[in-house]
Amino acid sequence: MTSVDPPRVFVGLDGSLPSLRALRWAVWEARRSRGEVHAVHVRPAATPEREVGLRDGARRVDAGLDRQSEALIATWLHEALGEPPCDVVIRPRVVAGRRPGPILASLAWRDSDLLVVGSDKRPTPRRLIDRSVGRYCVTHAECPVLVVPPDSFARTSRRPIRPRRGLRRRDPWKQFDATAGSGRREAR
Repeated sequence: MTSVDPPRVFVGLDGSLPSLRALRWAVWEARRSRGEVHAVHVRPAATPEREVGLRDGARRVDAGLDRQSEALIATWLHEALGEPPCDVVIRPRVVAGRRPGPILASLAWRDSDLLVVGSDKRPTPRRLIDRSVGRYCVTHAECPVLVVPPDSFARTSRRPIRPRRGLRRRDPWKQFDATAGSGRREAR
């Protein structure tokens, strides 16, 4: 008899409101499928500037950054869930890299895996600079991907984008002149 691995639910975490909501969805999906959650945080790789003055610096810096990232994951788990659920296994994973999309897509490779990412509805110019992790995962992942939209609180917490009304600046004295002129007429 062969042992069957439980379904894995991968979730990308960065501490934003959409990623914390994605974590809650991942726990719900793992509970439903009797699987385990892999909470993945992609941290920046150690740079040479950080390694200066250390013997075997890369390993020491990486270990320190991994511990900091694991502490961040524990904080985010507490913020999103309160207490860790007793019926779902949550495994924190820290991966060093620059771009979270390719890393998340490469971790979830089995057909029974599920990849959960949060969606941040950003304005178009920002989206051109910083590519969407969810879009990358939907396009390149070999397993099903669940993209969780931001909740109503996250949508309303953003400042609305106001269109520019014209290229010329308004004359601040125009309003003053209009009020001064009406005052003279009333005095007569």
